[in-house]
Amino acid sequence: MFPIDLHVHSNVSDGVDTPEALVRLAAAVPLSAFALTDHDTVDGVERARLACQALGEEAPELIPGVEISAGYGGRDIHILGLFVNDQNASFREALAASRKRRDDRNEQMAERFVKAGIPMTLKELSFGDPNAIITRAHFARYLTEHGITKDNKDAFDRFLGDTSPFYVPREYMSPETAVREIHHAGGLAVLAHPLSYRFSDGQILAMVRQLKEQGLDGVEAVYGAYSREQEATVRELAKRFDLLLSGGSDYHGSNKPGLMLGTGYGSLCVPYAILTALREARKQGNESA
Repeated sequence: MFPIDLHVHSNVSDGVDTPEALVRLAAAVPLSAFALTDHDTVDGVERARLACQALGEEAPELIPGVEISAGYGGRDIHILGLFVNDQNASFREALAASRKRRDDRNEQMAERFVKAGIPMTLKELSFGDPNAIITRAHFARYLTEHGITKDNKDAFDRFLGDTSPFYVPREYMSPETAVREIHHAGGLAVLAHPLSYRFSDGQILAMVRQLKEQGLDGVEAVYGAYSREQEATVRELAKRFDLLLSGGSDYHGSNKPGLMLGTGYGSLCVPYAILTALREARKQGNESA
């Protein structure tokens, strides 16, 4: 079996490629399967599903997914939902409410830039996609393309960091609610890139312990930006708290230069066995529910 990638973004949120293009790219890599995990939305999943059907036998397996932003310890953490029912009405409503809170924040941030003499509108930040889920990555791209910053990192360092006067914190869904909503939609809840939130080792342990108590199913151990040492650390976390393993590149296209679908920064390889274990756990959970 070819490798898999269980953390992928399209332009329905803050990636660059369309859901259809991602299907073709995953087939070309090649990947056996990939999960479309756009931020706070499952709107691209059906498009990817139809693209897989059109591609036929050459298509990778599509895992319906989402990446939900939640608040923990005063910071934004991300909970991946894998195998979710993207047609579940209550799940879609919960995601829509989360996006509404994000939209309100984006409007306030745009207003701060305008007041500082940097004109921008939400329409401009969507870069022509009326369905785009605008994130700080969109602000960074806009600032860079308009010559205000030299690149995305410069934009975050100068304008978009948590301590910047232009930054407006979001009202987040709680991790417990995110896990519950994912379960109600038939999915597995996985903590994305647990070492990326600038918590101390003790805080990470406390976070994973709490999320496990709230029903967390797994952690993302094989990750596009992790070193071997970091992967080993997360694998140990999974073992300690009896959590499943997941893995993915966090592919965004050119919004994350050099990070490629399936291979991350060159050495990523998520084995198919991870998907097999996740699928079996979901099956057992459904049978015992």
